[in-house]
Formats: sequence, C-alpha cells, structure tokens
Amino acid sequence: MTGVRNLLLVLNEVPTPTLLTLLAAMPHLEKLEFKGHLSKEEGPTLIVPSLEELVVSNETILRYLQVPNALSIRISGAEIKGHSSISQLEAPSLRTLAINSSLASAVSADLSPHLTSLTWLDPAHGCAVAARSFDSLTRIFFDHISPRKECNDFCELILRYPASCRSLHTLEMRAYPEWDILLHMVQRRNLLPGLGVARLTTLKIPGYPAPLLLVPLTELLGGRSPQPMPPIGELCLGMVDAPYFDVNVPGCEDCIDSRMSCASRLDRHDKKKFDMLATEDGNSKVSERESPEQAKVTPLRGSDPPLPEELQTWFDGWSVRRTVWYAKWIDWNRHSGRKAACDRHDYRELVSITGDLLQGISFDSLVLYLLSREELY
Repeated sequence: MTGVRNLLLVLNEVPTPTLLTLLAAMPHLEKLEFKGHLSKEEGPTLIVPSLEELVVSNETILRYLQVPNALSIRISGAEIKGHSSISQLEAPSLRTLAINSSLASAVSADLSPHLTSLTWLDPAHGCAVAARSFDSLTRIFFDHISPRKECNDFCELILRYPASCRSLHTLEMRAYPEWDILLHMVQRRNLLPGLGVARLTTLKIPGYPAPLLLVPLTELLGGRSPQPMPPIGELCLGMVDAPYFDVNVPGCEDCIDSRMSCASRLDRHDKKKFDMLATEDGNSKVSERESPEQAKVTPLRGSDPPLPEELQTWFDGWSVRRTVWYAKWIDWNRHSGRKAACDRHDYRELVSITGDLLQGISFDSLVLYLLSREELY
C-alpha cells in the first residue's frame, strides 16, 4: 500500500499502534478520512509530512499525528477529557479548518498562523468570539442547523470591535441574523475610517430579503453609504410583531422576518392539537427557531472605538428584546403555527450577496425588479 494517496478508514476500537503503523507505511498519503474510535491503548507520535487533507470524526487521533504540511483539517466531533488534543496539533501550513465548536477554546492563532477559512460545524460554546484573534481569516462559515444566535453574537462582536478579524471579507451562515445588528455591523466595519481592515464584501444567507433590506445591504457591502439608511427601529425584530402575530396575515416565518409577502397558509390549532405536539418529557416542542433560553445573549462590555450613542443605547437592550420576542412567539404558537420557510429560502444552497452583484446580475436591475413585484409573493 505504499502508493496509496487517498485513504478512507471506518474502524472502531482499532489499536492505536496498529493504525499508526499502517499510516507510516504510506509515504505518499495525501488525504486521510478516519471515521471511528481508537482503543485506549497509547501509541507513539507519527509525523506524516505528505498529508495535505485530514478528515476525522473526533479529535482523539490528533494526539498522535503531526501533519506539518496539512492544508485542510475537518474535525466533526470531539472527545474532551481534560486538555484538548487539538491544542497539541502542529499544522503551521493549515489554511482551512472545519471544527466542532466545543473545541473553540483550543483554537488560537498560534495553532494555525496562516488560517484563511474557518467553519463551525455546530452551535454554542463561544465559537463566535473564538475567531477574534485570527487576523489571517478571510472567510467564516456557520455551517449547522439554525445558527442564528451564533451569527448574531458574531455580528455583535464585529460591531463592537470592528478591527477584529482584520482580513475577513466573506461571512456565510445557514441562518438569517437580526437585520438591525447585521446592517449596522457591516456599516461600522466598512465605513468607519482609519481601521485598516478588509471590507466585508460577500454575505451568504438562505435567501434574498426584500428590497427594503437588500438595497442598503448591497450598498454597505460595496463600501457605499446607503441613501437613506433605514432607521434602527425599522430593522429590528420587533417590527414584525404586527403581521407575525396576526392570524389574518398569511406567510412563512422567514418571509415575514425578511419583510416579504408570502402566501403560505397559517396553521390554526387548538390546545388539544398543541398538546399532541409536546415532546415525550412533556415540554412544548419548539421548532427550528430559538427557545427563550437560546435567545438570551450576554452583551459584550465596551466597544473599541466607542459606539455612537444611538447604537449604544439600542444594543444595550438588545438581548432583553430578543428574549421577550421569542417568549411572545412561543406563547402565540400554542394556538397558531407558521411554516418556518417557503421555497424561497434554501438552507442548503445559500445565495451570495455582494456590493455589486447578486448571482452575476447587477443588484439594481432585474433582481430588484423581480423582488419588488408583489404578485410573486
């Protein structure tokens, strides 16, 4: 097997020395994908200079491998027992890292000084803040189901500390963040003079919002000041209270949140039907949206440079407003339920929004014309 360049192993309880002996016999191995678990048997450290891509189902194998020339590593799970194995990893050439967010505390610029792409594979555990020290990052991707809270947290981080992630220009997320914090984050990052940071140029989300939001967003991504910039009060989640909690207004959750009309029917149900939706432990079943507990945010303290007074006042109460809104949503959902998303929102295939182009079409031409046609909704 000395000529093997691409190896997929699916093994459980494989003896660690046996696996390392196998890998050592493959001097030309360029890609290793290991799914499974090692035995508790210890083994020596193995240097694999030929390996360029590593995909593992948990971090345990990193305790024994040194991959000095690896360009891409993906760790889909974690087995943390005391000190994380990833902190022992030496991969100075690493450019792309996809990682379970429970390993966020072990990720640092010292680990991979030239990292350009960081993907979080699951939510929580402080992953939004972990990337702050990486000046080399050009792309961050929140790649898991409903990462709305983490996206909001990251937007707040950049809003308060716009010089963080100095090289970042692309932000991808399988969620819609809150529009007020997103637009004001991009505005502060791209238009605040004297920062010496890369401009955020590309945003990837599950679908285009209405022109009310899309137009200022494309302007900001292009480094231009929107004329006019929508007031903060028109961007916040609370602005959708009236249509969202009105049984006479049809529409899916994402369309209402994105300020679009939608023909999706409203599901009106009684208490008996709601009880049937309860989980086995008797708690109300919450859909893809956040629960009040998930919606809680611990606000960052301070900003550098200081926030304008209007923004400071607004975001000081942001976490409380979100918690109140989601509490209202869950209470309302006891009697009525909206479809989470219609076919205009695809959480697998994200759309790209840039300062000048939307999927190759000038944003101020055909796309906006089509989006503004009410009969399409």
